[in-house]
Amino acid sequence: MSLAVTQFAQPFAFDRPAEGSPPRRPSARCSPSAIWRKIDSLCKSSRMRQRLSHCERGGGRGVRLGELTRRLCARSTGVGADGIEFFAWTGRNSGRIRLHNADGSIAEISGNGTRCVAAWMAQEMGLLPGGELHIETDAGARVCRVNALRTKGEYTVEVTAGMGMPTFALKTVTLLDGLAVDGVEVSTGNPHFVIVVDNAAFAVADRPWRQVGAEICLHSDFPQQTNVEFARVVSEHEIEIRIFERGVGQRPPQAPELPRRPPA
Repeated sequence: MSLAVTQFAQPFAFDRPAEGSPPRRPSARCSPSAIWRKIDSLCKSSRMRQRLSHCERGGGRGVRLGELTRRLCARSTGVGADGIEFFAWTGRNSGRIRLHNADGSIAEISGNGTRCVAAWMAQEMGLLPGGELHIETDAGARVCRVNALRTKGEYTVEVTAGMGMPTFALKTVTLLDGLAVDGVEVSTGNPHFVIVVDNAAFAVADRPWRQVGAEICLHSDFPQQTNVEFARVVSEHEIEIRIFERGVGQRPPQAPELPRRPPA
């Protein structure tokens, strides 16, 4: 999952500090103004600039984060991400995040997204290998650990996130045409439905995986929708997957559809 990380000078409206508590001042390197300058060349919409400027001046309060996310994640007019992690510091080595999918909906957690935030925090703090970061998500608290980093040339950091023990449950989902699809419900804080296939096209009963994924994602068996993964065993040490991601769609994404010109 590709994500953009947006820092707010103040915690979000859903997580406000005690009255009178001073907000942490963002650094110049990764402040909202720096983010605005970086994507301004890509985002030409005046309404987009107004939204980002509002974030810069006053944090997340009053900002429609779902609408902002949809605009930022747009493949042709934004940065083209699969989601935005909105972040606020809560302590010296801790923070609070909320993940919005590309369609603006809220996701409980993303393991990769949480590690992206932790890597950014580590760079901000100058954290050394062995350091830990505490991140509060909508799926609960997660502890991330910096394993290694490289500062020569491009800054890179290796981070692991403690996602907890996953839960598993066998499940059969019946599609509209009566096709019964066997799979496994998996959760590490957010929902997944994993289907094992035996063909290189990842088809399920000759139906394209994208079509099956789209229907299962929105199936009534999953009131909050679900991510759908199609897994194929390639060898004893290798598997291949396709993902229909909740709030995003198929992965990898198709090229953006170009706007149609009105008839002359």
